Amino acid sequence: SPAVSSATPSYVYVARGALQPLDDPQGSLKSALRTLSNAKLTSESWQPDVEALNDVRRLVVHHAGLLSDDRRLVQQIAEAALKHVSSLRSSVSKTAMMAIEDMCFTMKRKMDPVVHQVIPPVLKRTVDTQGFLRDAAEQTLLAVCRNCGCNRTLSALVGISTKGGKKIDATQRAKAALCVSE
Repeated sequence: SPAVSSATPSYVYVARGALQPLDDPQGSLKSALRTLSNAKLTSESWQPDVEALNDVRRLVVHHAGLLSDDRRLVQQIAEAALKHVSSLRSSVSKTAMMAIEDMCFTMKRKMDPVVHQVIPPVLKRTVDTQGFLRDAAEQTLLAVCRNCGCNRTLSALVGISTKGGKKIDATQRAKAALCVSE
């Protein structure tokens, strides 16, 4: 797990290629799910959330076999990570998007059942005022479009265009169109 120095407000993000395998994948899976499911999004204690999200990433990258036969487990993990995309803590939000991106990259069509849940919060982050969150959201959105089923992805993108009577802004529509063109 990356260390976070209390002297500096920055956080070091772990690239997919630098993620290390887990010593106890089963135990880490249970612990990560427990941490992410019980997390309070306004909590001052955000480091455990980031560590759990990075453990999800490590599981997906190095221990995908644990998840690949259980669509419900994949969905449960994705939903737990998704909850954190909207976090006010930028490090939590970005790490959550990185986890979703890694899940899409590795699990591919097994992510189809959650595409409708993934796209709205990620698309919302594509217009974030913080550039690095915008970039992470765009990367995640592209991972969804490139790796998940075309019909589900297109349906989710079209469905969000007037969700709740509110139209998404022009920038979000452009990001959605870019995704579709991939």
